[in-house]
Amino acid sequence: KKDAAGMEEPKMQVKLVSYLGNQTSISVGVTGSYNIEGTSTKLTDGKNYSIKVEGGSTLSLYNGTTKLSTGSTIKISPVNDSDRAIINDREYFGSFDFTIENQKYVRPINKVGMENYLKSVVPHEMYASWSREALKVQAVAARTYAYVRMNKVIDDSTAYQAYGGASNLHPNSNAAVEETAGEILVYNGRPIEAVYSA
Repeated sequence: KKDAAGMEEPKMQVKLVSYLGNQTSISVGVTGSYNIEGTSTKLTDGKNYSIKVEGGSTLSLYNGTTKLSTGSTIKISPVNDSDRAIINDREYFGSFDFTIENQKYVRPINKVGMENYLKSVVPHEMYASWSREALKVQAVAARTYAYVRMNKVIDDSTAYQAYGGASNLHPNSNAAVEETAGEILVYNGRPIEAVYSA
């Protein structure tokens, strides 16, 4: 997606750790459809897929017992911006790189647009029922914190910012993100280190 100035929306890279834990096999579903990099096969709505670590160095993507893709990493990307992936029953926007961690666990890295990332972070960090103005302040602080870490892989835990994908979006916090879209805090022309705490 491009913003009003025609700039590409920044992407966050978020390793899924918090809700997923350490799993040797995970379930994957999609709403809409996703491309599998390196194949002409698409993941489609309503089917049950799984990704497993096999032999410590290979990931395999299955539809039932049919192997669709295999490699040291498997990458999937949405056909449309509104398509979502469902990883172990939790929904996420954006694309995924599935990697192997410690030669035994499937570790997904969610590559998601900044604004969709924030729509999940804000209601995880502050009650979505709180005042819109408070949520807008949170959105700007969270966007600034994320902006500083844009080219790094972060995780979905409170070690960075709590992120739960598209499963907990709320109209009030969505509006706070939309009403501050693209806004960050700067000092002397540089983004600040916008740490915050409950």
